[in-house]
Amino acid sequence: MRIKSLIKRTEPYSWLIILFCVSLVYILDPRLFNNPPLRSDDWNMLIEPYIFGSFSIVDLADRRPFMMALYAIVAPIFKLNITLYYFLNWFLIFLSAVVFYLIIRSAFDRYPWLALPAALIFLIYPVNYARTWLVTQINTLALLLVLLAVLLMIDYLKAGRAWKLLLSNLLIIVSLGTYEIGLGIVLTVDILALFFYRSLPLKRRLWVQTTGLTVFLFILWRSVIQPLAMNVSDNYLENVIFSVPTLLERFVQGAFIFLFNWVGPFLLGFGENKYWVFIVICFVLALLYLIVAWPKFKNRKTIEPHDRVEQKNMSSDLFKIAGVGVLIWAAGYIPVIFLWQPIFYGDGSRVNFAAIPGASIALVALFSALLILVSQEREKVASRVNIIVIPLVILGMAYQIHNQNIRSEIWQQQESLWKNLFVQAPGIEPGTKVVIIVPGYEVLSPFEMLPLRGDWEAESALRVLYNTENLFAEYYYLDIPDHADNWSSVTCDLGKYIFVYYDVDRSETRIIKDPFTFFDFQCDVTNYDPEERIIQFDSSMGDYRWLVE
Repeated sequence: MRIKSLIKRTEPYSWLIILFCVSLVYILDPRLFNNPPLRSDDWNMLIEPYIFGSFSIVDLADRRPFMMALYAIVAPIFKLNITLYYFLNWFLIFLSAVVFYLIIRSAFDRYPWLALPAALIFLIYPVNYARTWLVTQINTLALLLVLLAVLLMIDYLKAGRAWKLLLSNLLIIVSLGTYEIGLGIVLTVDILALFFYRSLPLKRRLWVQTTGLTVFLFILWRSVIQPLAMNVSDNYLENVIFSVPTLLERFVQGAFIFLFNWVGPFLLGFGENKYWVFIVICFVLALLYLIVAWPKFKNRKTIEPHDRVEQKNMSSDLFKIAGVGVLIWAAGYIPVIFLWQPIFYGDGSRVNFAAIPGASIALVALFSALLILVSQEREKVASRVNIIVIPLVILGMAYQIHNQNIRSEIWQQQESLWKNLFVQAPGIEPGTKVVIIVPGYEVLSPFEMLPLRGDWEAESALRVLYNTENLFAEYYYLDIPDHADNWSSVTCDLGKYIFVYYDVDRSETRIIKDPFTFFDFQCDVTNYDPEERIIQFDSSMGDYRWLVE
C-alpha cells in the first residue's frame, strides 16, 4: 500500500523524474569524481584565470561582456575542485531540459503529451558531443536563459503581466552578452507570435516584439558601438559569410547531420559509403511506412465522419507543429551558420547546439502526425510516440557515454605527457617557448580527438603546471603539416626554445636535442640548447601539478 501511495503522489512529477534519470548520463563516468578531465579551453578560460588572474561578472570591453559571469560567481566557491564544475554542467543541462518541457506544455497545450518525448530528445540529441567539455557550460547557460525568456514570453502572451515580459528581455540581454547562441531563436519566436498565433491578443503580440528590439540593439552594440566607441576587436565579424549558396549548403548539411547521427556511428564500417547506406535505410523505412499506411488510407471511409475530421485536424496541427520546429531548428543556427559549417562529431559539433530544441520539436511532432494518419486509436498515439522515442534516447545515451570515454582517454594522454615532462624538465626558465611535437595523426576518425587541442591549451597548461605565468607553448602535429595551429618558425634564434617529442602510442616524452630532424629551417639556426632552459625544481612550481596526478 505504501508503494502504491508513493507512486500516486509522485505521478504528477514522473516527467521530472524521467528527465532527471536520463540527464545523469552526463555525470555517469566515475572518473569525473576521482580524475576529472581538463581539455582545451578548460585550461585557458577556467584554470589559468583562476590561478593567475580573476573573473569579471561584467566586462564591457569584451565582445561578450557576461561570458565570465558564471565563473566569477562559482569559482570563489568551487576553487579548483573540478568535479564540482562537472556537477554544475550537469545541473544546467538538466534544468534546460526541464524548462524546454514546460515550453512545449505551454506552447502546444492541446497536445501536452508532446512535452516529455520532445524534452528527452532535446536532452540527449546526438549532434553535440561537447556537452561535457566544461567551458561549454557557458553555452548551456546562455541557451538556458533564452529558453527561460521564451517561456516567459509565452506566459505573457497567454496571461499578460508586464513583469514577465520585462524579465524576459533582461534574460535575453544576459544570454546574448554571455554567448549569442539564442539570437535566432528569439527572433523566430517573435515572428511566430505575431503572425501565426493570431488567436492571442494583438496588443500582447505587439508588446512581445520588444524582445526582437532587444536583439537588434544587441546586434547594433556588437557590430557598431563596441568596435567604434570602445575599440573592441571582434575577429568573428571579419569572418562572417553572407553567400546564399554557401549558407544553403550549410543548412542542408545541418539537416543531414540531425538525421544521420542517430545511426551514423553504426555505419562507420562502410567508410565513404556510409552516407549512401543511410539514405537507403531512410528509403526503406519510408517504403515500409507506406506499405503499412496504404491499407489504412483505403479504409478511411469506414471511419465515422466525426472521427475522420478529428484525425485530419490532429494530423494537420501536428504537421504545423513540426513546421514550427523546423523554423526554430534553422533559427538555432543563427548566427553560427555565418561563421562555421555544421560538424558531425568532436568538440566542433557544439555549433549544432542551439538547433537542438527546434529539431526535437520537429522530430516528435512528425512522428505523432505520421502515427495519427495510420491509427484509428488516437488516444494511444501518445504512448506509441513514447515507445518510438525510447530506443532513440538509449542510442543517444550510448553515444554520449562512448564520447565521454574517449575524452577521458585523451585526458590520460595529457597526463602522461606532463608527468613525463616533469621528470625530464623539473623546472623551466621563465620566458621559455616549448614546442610539443606529436606524431601519429594523419586523418582523425569520428570521435577521435587530438591529445592537445590548440596552442592556448598547451600554453595555459604549461603555465599552470609549472606555476610560472611567463611561459609559452605551441604544438606541432608531425603528420598534419598543414594543421592551422601548427608551430612555425619566425626566428632563427632558438635560444629560448625547448622542443618536446610526445609519442602518443607509447606514452613517451623526450626533449629533442636536434630539431633539424623534424623541421626544415630556412635559415641558420643558432643558440638552441634546451639544457640551458631547464632549471632545478622549486616547491612552488608543483603547487598545481596534482591536477594531472
